[in-house]
Amino acid sequence: MYKVKKIIPVICVIVVLFNLLYIKISNANNDVENTAEDNNTVSEDNNTNEAEENDIKENKVENENVNKNLNLNETSVYESTENKAEINNTTQDENKKEEPKNIEDGYYVIVSALDNNKVLEIKDSSSQSGANLQLGQKNDKRNQKFQVKYNKEGFYKFINTKSNKSLDVAYGEQRSGANVWQYDDNNTPAQKWVLEDAGNGYFYIKSKCNGLYLDVNGGKSDNGTNIQTYSGNQTPAQRFKFEKTESFINERTVEDGYYMMASSLDLNKVVDVSEASKSNGANVHLWTNVDAKQQKFKITYLNDGYYKIMNLNSSKVLDVAYGGYTSGTNVWQFDSNNTDAQKWIIRDVGNGYYSLVSASGNNDLYLDVSNASTRDGANLQVYEGNNTPAQKFKFTKIDAIEAKKTIENGTYKIMSYKDTSKVVDIDQALVSNGANVHIWQYVNGLQQKFRIEYLGDGYYKIKNIKSNKVLDVQGGNSSSGANVWQYESNGTDAQKWIIHDCGDGTYNIVSALNELHLD
Repeated sequence: MYKVKKIIPVICVIVVLFNLLYIKISNANNDVENTAEDNNTVSEDNNTNEAEENDIKENKVENENVNKNLNLNETSVYESTENKAEINNTTQDENKKEEPKNIEDGYYVIVSALDNNKVLEIKDSSSQSGANLQLGQKNDKRNQKFQVKYNKEGFYKFINTKSNKSLDVAYGEQRSGANVWQYDDNNTPAQKWVLEDAGNGYFYIKSKCNGLYLDVNGGKSDNGTNIQTYSGNQTPAQRFKFEKTESFINERTVEDGYYMMASSLDLNKVVDVSEASKSNGANVHLWTNVDAKQQKFKITYLNDGYYKIMNLNSSKVLDVAYGGYTSGTNVWQFDSNNTDAQKWIIRDVGNGYYSLVSASGNNDLYLDVSNASTRDGANLQVYEGNNTPAQKFKFTKIDAIEAKKTIENGTYKIMSYKDTSKVVDIDQALVSNGANVHIWQYVNGLQQKFRIEYLGDGYYKIKNIKSNKVLDVQGGNSSSGANVWQYESNGTDAQKWIIHDCGDGTYNIVSALNELHLD
């Protein structure tokens, strides 16, 4: 372990070994807000003890009219990121029994009685809140599939399997003609629905929010026809059939962390970036497991049902080339840009295996080993789901160190944590290539001071102040026990270092060449 102290030109040095090296470095010189409240108060004052008979009769007629038209209302505040609307929601009487469960929970396409080849779908396969609900030609795509969930209150929720968002009455509007879209789950009445039996396997879908029915605008069966809520009229425009389908909802299946991903075709073959490249567009393929950094990935859940998968060697992410969405599209690495081409569902397929499903397009394309090959260099692509071993992977969690910026540029001395009076030092204060790096008593010499510079890719360069040469793994040796010396800067991985914050004021200095620690 080393303790690193920033002087004005001060620094400690490193040594490469399999063991951990700790260095202590010190300076020397922010949902939708949902509220529901009952606001409706009905107050009537019928004074029958003091009123005249005619007044009593008049009040009786008035009260009868009031009671005929009175609905018990609740008020909720529905708030989106851009709009806030206060809504009076028509609800059930508090004493009313739970609505009957008409269909089982599961995955469905929702078919219109206007044309059994037309179903409800999310426009443009969008994953965004506010994307519209419309009618479309049945095509078995995920934007046409909904998870139907019945709750203990007696209402249904419809969750699109592509976006993981719920069908929602836009802004919770009460008017006939109110639009329907998808929105982040917020458990408001705008996202709760009642199914009423319409006969012959069809149902009316009634909103809890406004008491209106899901309706195909104008009774038209054209693709793209808008879906709204409308007064009940028992026409085919308001009748829908629920057809069971196979699908899945995006959910969290693995914990965030560092993993290697082995193919079920051969567990000794893992996902690997070709030639350990750090370039955009470098290919992703299978390769024999050699415990190399380009075979290790940081997996992060994005809280929308999708994951980002970042290579530890390059800090670039798995990406469907050019955002393609057809079977056979290649997979490579690319700078993170938050597009669907870089988002993945990690689907648990049982027996310890997972399949990776791309968010790109709407075709449920799976990460796939081309031709189910197990040779080194077998290409990875996205392909339609086929439940074969070529699309199943085992995730092995590993301990790994991520390359990232941890300290500021500056001049430091690098002290041993075991004895802070000892620092990294250039042997005999030599300025030549190949001069050895070792530990020595601190004497405030320039050979004991180092300029640490962040290179912008998660790595640092460590340059001696006296010699102007940098710490280098001798001969580019990737074996444990490889020596460290100083050498002219040449930009190779032998001269790049991760400075890993151990969280207790100490640091590991890790070679980019072999992931071994200065020791």
